[in-house]
Formats: sequence, C-alpha cells, structure tokens
Amino acid sequence: MYCGKCGKENRDGAEFCAYCGAPLSNVPTPVVPETTEQEVQKEEKENAESIKTDHNNGNVSNITISMGETRHSVGSHGSGEGMAIASMILGIVALVVSCCFYYISLPCAIISLVLAAVTLKGNRGGRGMAIAGLVCSIVSLIPAAIMISTGAAVVSIFN
Repeated sequence: MYCGKCGKENRDGAEFCAYCGAPLSNVPTPVVPETTEQEVQKEEKENAESIKTDHNNGNVSNITISMGETRHSVGSHGSGEGMAIASMILGIVALVVSCCFYYISLPCAIISLVLAAVTLKGNRGGRGMAIAGLVCSIVSLIPAAIMISTGAAVVSIFN
C-alpha cells in the first residue's frame, strides 16, 4: 500500500503512513508507467545534444539538478542576495561599534543603508536580510549621533 501524500510504500493493512503520518484508508496503489529502452535512449540523446549546443564556451553559470519531481537550481542567485548579506553584516557591525567608534560606525551604517535600499528597490532575493541591515544601520546612527554631539559639547566647554 502506498501513501497518497508522500508516495512511500507501507505495509498492507496500515491505517497511517509510517513516514509522514497521513491516513492511508482507501488509497489506491499508484501505477508507475514503465519506460522502454527506446524512450531512455531518446532522452539521453536529447540531453547529449543540448550539451553539444552549449553557447557558454564551456563555462557553467546555471545548473539544474533534477531529483524526482523537485528541481533545484544551482548558481542562479543574482547579486541581490549578496548585497542583502553585505547590508546585514555592515548593519550589525555599525550597531556593535556605534557607542565607542562612531568613525567606523557611520561609514558602515551609510553603506548598509545604500545596499539595503538597492536590494529592496530592485525586488531581489534576500529581502529579510536587507531589512535587518536597514534596521540595524538606522538604530546604529542614534548612538553615533549622540557620541558626536557629546564630543562636540565637551570640546566647546574646554575652548
């Protein structure tokens, strides 16, 4: 008996799938079409021809791996995700050093703001990381501004 949800084979008479827990009542056994040797050879020939007509001069920029019904793409991420990661890291660095080293915090926060804005405006991947970088950089500007104004007040007192 096969599970209608995950497709795994279970023992006959089982009420629930041993793998995913779905109920097994009145689930027909799926019929798997047999592929002939000719169909397999035809598919292999088509794959070989598609490899021969590669216009990337041997460079691989996007690979699609087929695992059953699910397709996973490798190498298809754009630069948006990288910019979102950079925005988040710079935002965190700006936040950590904002109280003591405002001269490091300000450039990190400004760059993080720009990267987050570009990522969010361009509707690219890594939206959550871009938002985290944006929030961290905005929050880090507050203690940096307080440190700068405090430093300016102390300098004006001694002059």
